[in-house]
Amino acid sequence: MIAFASSTASALIAAPDGSKFGSIIVAGVSGTAAVVKNLRVSAVLNTVRVQMNPAARYEGPPFSLQLQLPNAPTVDGVQPHSWVYAFDVSSIDGTYIFSIRQNSIAFRSANYKVPMQP
Repeated sequence: MIAFASSTASALIAAPDGSKFGSIIVAGVSGTAAVVKNLRVSAVLNTVRVQMNPAARYEGPPFSLQLQLPNAPTVDGVQPHSWVYAFDVSSIDGTYIFSIRQNSIAFRSANYKVPMQP
């Protein structure tokens, strides 16, 4: 069994005119996962929430922005060198589109305080 935990990070979503109309929150979780050689392991390291202010209005031209939230999880006592969630946010005619870019980082046994057994 290995333990994992992550913290919470957030970023404001702002239009080009500076008006803030929402936020993206990467909410931390913690837990344990059973790791077995040659078997795929899946665990939820964070959850993502988008909060919009229904009273906020943006009347300008379509826009697109990219938000980056650094939020490295700790897995079995170690963290990857870099872990950044990247979000693309677009607005067209009052409709907002959100996407999360793929994040893939290898956890190398050599970085552990006690390397994993083969």
